[in-house]
Amino acid sequence: MGLALLRVRAKVMLKITTLNGKKEQRLIVEGKLVESGVSELELAWNQARQHGHSRHTVVDLSGVIRIDPRGEAALMAMIAEGARLTSKGVYNKHLIKELVVRALEMYGSGNANSRSKPSSSGP
Repeated sequence: MGLALLRVRAKVMLKITTLNGKKEQRLIVEGKLVESGVSELELAWNQARQHGHSRHTVVDLSGVIRIDPRGEAALMAMIAEGARLTSKGVYNKHLIKELVVRALEMYGSGNANSRSKPSSSGP
């Protein structure tokens, strides 16, 4: 019985909602951005880029409660490819600032310099 409870707690819980507007696409990420959830975010990001054409893509991390190193790496790659990250939470805002700096160091100035800024505004 105890082992089953541990497995349930270990499951990755991630929800990604895609909203398509005229000027931007928004990926709303909720839950834990860890392990297999990272590949789900990468899939959603690639689909948004394919179908978004010239629209900007915003990744809203307001509902994210945990990000592991693999999740951070995926977000840095997305920043380098032009994603704008937003969040309402203090910790996630701080993390976004840190990821932008790290993305600039890793990938160069590209789109990362001006596109990813913590935001207190909603969708």
